[in-house]
Amino acid sequence: MWIVLQLVGLALLASVAYAAANGAPWVPTRPKDLEAFIKALELKPGEKFYELGAGDGRVCIAVARKFPEAEVVGVELSVVQYLAARLRVWRSGLKNVRILWRNAFKVSLKDAAVVYVFLLPETNGRLDEKFRRELRPGARVYTYAFRMDGWTPTREFSSSPDGLHVREYVYPQSTGK
Repeated sequence: MWIVLQLVGLALLASVAYAAANGAPWVPTRPKDLEAFIKALELKPGEKFYELGAGDGRVCIAVARKFPEAEVVGVELSVVQYLAARLRVWRSGLKNVRILWRNAFKVSLKDAAVVYVFLLPETNGRLDEKFRRELRPGARVYTYAFRMDGWTPTREFSSSPDGLHVREYVYPQSTGK
Protein backbone atom coordinates (compact mmCIF):
# COMPACT_ATOMS: atom_id res chain seq x y z
CA MET A 1 0.00 0.00 0.00
CA TRP A 2 2.85 2.40 0.87
CA ILE A 3 4.35 1.90 -2.59
CA VAL A 4 1.01 2.74 -4.24
CA LEU A 5 0.72 5.97 -2.22
CA GLN A 6 4.28 6.93 -3.15
CA LEU A 7 3.57 6.28 -6.83
CA VAL A 8 0.37 8.34 -6.70
CA GLY A 9 2.23 11.17 -4.95
CA LEU A 10 5.01 11.02 -7.55
CA ALA A 11 2.47 11.07 -10.38
CA LEU A 12 0.73 14.12 -8.89
CA LEU A 13 4.05 15.90 -8.43
CA ALA A 14 4.99 15.10 -12.03
CA SER A 15 1.65 16.50 -13.20
CA VAL A 16 2.24 19.78 -11.37
CA ALA A 17 5.80 20.01 -12.75
CA TYR A 18 4.60 19.28 -16.30
CA ALA A 19 1.93 21.97 -16.07
CA ALA A 20 4.44 24.48 -14.68
CA ALA A 21 6.84 23.74 -17.52
CA ASN A 22 4.05 24.30 -20.05
CA GLY A 23 2.61 27.59 -18.79
CA ALA A 24 3.32 28.66 -15.24
CA PRO A 25 3.56 27.30 -11.73
CA TRP A 26 0.33 27.63 -9.77
CA VAL A 27 0.12 30.97 -8.03
CA PRO A 28 -3.42 32.23 -7.40
CA THR A 29 -4.61 35.70 -8.34
CA ARG A 30 -4.55 37.82 -5.20
CA PRO A 31 -8.04 38.28 -3.70
CA LYS A 32 -8.01 42.11 -3.89
CA ASP A 33 -6.81 42.02 -7.51
CA LEU A 34 -9.45 39.41 -8.35
CA GLU A 35 -12.06 41.70 -6.79
CA ALA A 36 -10.82 44.66 -8.89
CA PHE A 37 -10.87 42.49 -12.04
CA ILE A 38 -14.41 41.22 -11.39
CA LYS A 39 -15.62 44.76 -10.71
CA ALA A 40 -14.14 46.02 -14.01
CA LEU A 41 -15.19 43.02 -16.11
CA GLU A 42 -18.25 43.35 -18.29
CA LEU A 43 -19.80 40.22 -19.74
CA LYS A 44 -23.08 40.15 -21.59
CA PRO A 45 -25.55 37.26 -21.35
CA GLY A 46 -24.43 34.42 -23.59
CA GLU A 47 -20.82 35.58 -23.87
CA LYS A 48 -18.09 33.05 -23.19
CA PHE A 49 -15.25 33.62 -20.72
CA TYR A 50 -12.11 31.44 -20.77
CA GLU A 51 -9.41 31.23 -18.14
CA LEU A 52 -6.25 29.59 -19.44
CA GLY A 53 -4.43 28.05 -16.49
CA ALA A 54 -7.46 27.99 -14.20
CA GLY A 55 -5.62 26.63 -11.17
CA ASP A 56 -8.09 25.88 -8.39
CA GLY A 57 -10.97 27.59 -10.20
CA ARG A 58 -11.35 30.67 -7.98
CA VAL A 59 -11.35 33.16 -10.90
CA CYS A 60 -13.87 31.10 -12.87
CA ILE A 61 -16.16 30.79 -9.86
CA ALA A 62 -16.01 34.54 -9.16
CA VAL A 63 -16.82 35.34 -12.80
CA ALA A 64 -19.64 32.77 -12.91
CA ARG A 65 -21.19 34.20 -9.74
CA LYS A 66 -21.16 37.78 -11.02
CA PHE A 67 -22.34 36.86 -14.53
CA PRO A 68 -24.81 33.95 -14.21
CA GLU A 69 -25.96 34.41 -17.84
CA ALA A 70 -22.42 34.02 -19.22
CA GLU A 71 -20.66 30.74 -19.93
CA VAL A 72 -17.40 30.30 -18.00
CA VAL A 73 -14.71 27.79 -19.02
CA GLY A 74 -11.53 27.10 -17.08
CA VAL A 75 -8.70 25.22 -18.75
CA GLU A 76 -6.11 23.53 -16.53
CA LEU A 77 -3.27 21.15 -17.40
CA SER A 78 -2.23 20.00 -13.92
CA VAL A 79 -4.39 17.16 -12.66
CA VAL A 80 -4.01 18.36 -9.07
CA GLN A 81 -5.35 21.86 -9.78
CA TYR A 82 -7.94 20.47 -12.20
CA LEU A 83 -9.37 18.21 -9.49
CA ALA A 84 -9.32 21.04 -6.94
CA ALA A 85 -11.15 23.30 -9.41
CA ARG A 86 -13.74 20.65 -10.22
CA LEU A 87 -14.38 20.13 -6.51
CA ARG A 88 -14.71 23.88 -5.89
CA VAL A 89 -17.12 24.26 -8.81
CA TRP A 90 -19.19 21.31 -7.61
CA ARG A 91 -19.32 22.75 -4.08
CA SER A 92 -20.33 26.17 -5.44
CA GLY A 93 -23.43 24.74 -7.10
CA LEU A 94 -22.86 26.99 -10.14
CA LYS A 95 -24.20 25.64 -13.42
CA ASN A 96 -22.57 28.14 -15.80
CA VAL A 97 -18.96 27.08 -15.22
CA ARG A 98 -16.97 24.11 -16.54
CA ILE A 99 -13.37 23.12 -15.94
CA LEU A 100 -11.50 21.27 -18.70
CA TRP A 101 -8.40 19.14 -18.11
CA ARG A 102 -6.52 20.17 -21.24
CA ASN A 103 -3.51 21.96 -22.63
CA ALA A 104 -4.59 25.57 -23.27
CA PHE A 105 -2.89 25.51 -26.66
CA LYS A 106 -5.24 22.73 -27.78
CA VAL A 107 -8.53 24.40 -26.78
CA SER A 108 -10.30 26.48 -29.42
CA LEU A 109 -10.99 30.08 -28.46
CA LYS A 110 -13.06 30.92 -31.57
CA ASP A 111 -16.15 31.58 -29.43
CA ALA A 112 -14.36 33.53 -26.68
CA ALA A 113 -15.55 37.01 -25.75
CA VAL A 114 -13.00 37.23 -22.92
CA VAL A 115 -9.78 35.35 -22.14
CA TYR A 116 -8.00 35.70 -18.78
CA VAL A 117 -4.42 34.51 -18.24
CA PHE A 118 -1.96 34.58 -15.35
CA LEU A 119 0.90 32.87 -17.11
CA LEU A 120 4.61 33.54 -17.54
CA PRO A 121 5.81 36.11 -20.13
CA GLU A 122 7.18 33.43 -22.47
CA THR A 123 3.84 31.61 -22.38
CA ASN A 124 2.01 34.85 -23.13
CA GLY A 125 4.37 35.24 -26.10
CA ARG A 126 3.43 31.77 -27.35
CA LEU A 127 -0.27 32.63 -26.93
CA ASP A 128 0.09 35.60 -29.30
CA GLU A 129 -0.05 33.35 -32.38
CA LYS A 130 -2.99 31.36 -30.98
CA PHE A 131 -4.92 34.54 -30.23
CA ARG A 132 -4.29 35.87 -33.75
CA ARG A 133 -5.48 32.62 -35.27
CA GLU A 134 -8.56 32.09 -33.12
CA LEU A 135 -9.92 35.26 -31.50
CA ARG A 136 -12.61 37.23 -33.26
CA PRO A 137 -12.40 41.03 -33.48
CA GLY A 138 -13.50 42.71 -30.27
CA ALA A 139 -12.50 39.81 -28.00
CA ARG A 140 -10.86 41.00 -24.80
CA VAL A 141 -7.72 39.50 -23.33
CA TYR A 142 -6.87 40.14 -19.68
CA THR A 143 -3.43 39.37 -18.30
CA TYR A 144 -2.45 39.40 -14.66
CA ALA A 145 1.06 40.46 -13.64
CA PHE A 146 2.70 39.95 -17.06
CA ARG A 147 2.15 41.91 -20.26
CA MET A 148 1.46 40.67 -23.76
CA ASP A 149 4.64 41.88 -25.46
CA GLY A 150 3.92 44.13 -28.40
CA TRP A 151 0.26 44.59 -27.44
CA THR A 152 -1.07 47.90 -26.16
CA PRO A 153 -3.40 47.67 -23.16
CA THR A 154 -6.69 49.53 -23.40
CA ARG A 155 -6.74 49.87 -19.61
CA GLU A 156 -4.88 48.72 -16.49
CA PHE A 157 -6.06 48.37 -12.92
CA SER A 158 -4.77 47.00 -9.65
CA SER A 159 -5.38 46.87 -5.93
CA SER A 160 -1.79 45.85 -5.23
CA PRO A 161 0.73 48.34 -3.86
CA ASP A 162 3.55 46.30 -5.43
CA GLY A 163 2.56 47.04 -9.01
CA LEU A 164 0.83 43.81 -10.04
CA HIS A 165 -1.72 44.83 -12.63
CA VAL A 166 -4.54 43.34 -14.60
CA ARG A 167 -4.26 44.58 -18.16
CA GLU A 168 -7.06 44.58 -20.70
CA TYR A 169 -6.30 44.23 -24.40
CA VAL A 170 -8.88 44.34 -27.17
CA TYR A 171 -8.13 42.12 -30.17
CA PRO A 172 -6.96 42.61 -32.89
CA GLN A 173 -3.58 44.06 -32.00
CA SER A 174 -0.75 45.05 -34.26
CA THR A 175 2.56 43.81 -32.89
CA GLY A 176 4.67 44.35 -35.99
CA LYS A 177 5.67 40.66 -35.99
